[in-house]
Amino acid sequence: MPPLRVHPTDPRYFADAAGRRVVLAGSHHWDSLIDNAERPGGFDFERYLDRLGRWGHNFIRLWAHEAWTHDLHPRVYERTGPGRALDGRPRFDLTRFDPEYFDRLRGRVVRAGERGFHVSVMLFNGWSIHNKGEGNPWDRHPFNRENNIHRIDGDPDARGEGSDVHTLRVPEITGLQKTYIQKVVETVGDLDHVLWEISNESPRESVPWQYHLIDSLKVIDSGRHPIGMTATFPGNRNEDLFNSPADWISPGNKGGWRKNPPPADGRKVVIVDTDHLWGIGGDADWVRRMFRLGYQVLYMDPLDEDPVREGARRALGEALRDLSAV
Repeated sequence: MPPLRVHPTDPRYFADAAGRRVVLAGSHHWDSLIDNAERPGGFDFERYLDRLGRWGHNFIRLWAHEAWTHDLHPRVYERTGPGRALDGRPRFDLTRFDPEYFDRLRGRVVRAGERGFHVSVMLFNGWSIHNKGEGNPWDRHPFNRENNIHRIDGDPDARGEGSDVHTLRVPEITGLQKTYIQKVVETVGDLDHVLWEISNESPRESVPWQYHLIDSLKVIDSGRHPIGMTATFPGNRNEDLFNSPADWISPGNKGGWRKNPPPADGRKVVIVDTDHLWGIGGDADWVRRMFRLGYQVLYMDPLDEDPVREGARRALGEALRDLSAV
């Protein structure tokens, strides 16, 4: 599984080192990297890969969560104190990365590669900074000034949320984010089957920040792996993705992308992700149509026994097999 590049003659797709077209398809789940107390019991990553293998998939999206309305484990930073955060536990030291987090990141990316999966490594998450209708995670965020020992403040206007964390407004935070990106690249950047994703559904105001981090990541990673930019929310405008310096994109549902997207034109490699169209949605016929239009597909998957979703999962593998045979 050599590093992917945009295909030189058919830029709707990636290519491997020999110039062969690579088509990506797979299911993804919110807990693929970090345990979330909203769904107690932990996530069986090996069983997850088993299921995707049976469905014939070759791609996963590995989720990052900076904070959530429930406890997360492990976290990027160590909680050393002194002092107590808003959840009553020791405050974060933003200069000390938690080895458990990065060991798990390394282990899961390595294992996915051993099983034949490409992995999109998400770096940030827009659902971690403010309330998008499912509760406000800001009280648990490391950049809340009450939660870190340095009193770094991602809410300088005291609005009770952290939207400024995904902008360039606070240079000290941008510097910390680049240091974190450097650590992620050091952890898994030597692995050929990696792709990067800057952030999941950060707000529209994040676009300059995302462009800046894409450019920074290209330098940090020496251009080794493709970098993705996915739909902003709220305020998605898909032209922001097509105009970005990213190598691949995942559009949002505006402009007919849920039901009647235009055929792929090669401006970007487009990985259509149901997460940005429905949240959870799409059936087997929809999956087949996306591939016919020249797209690749990621499927937001609660991994339940729903027959419609089971049909979509199997359609992903069938389409991947058919396209890979061409």
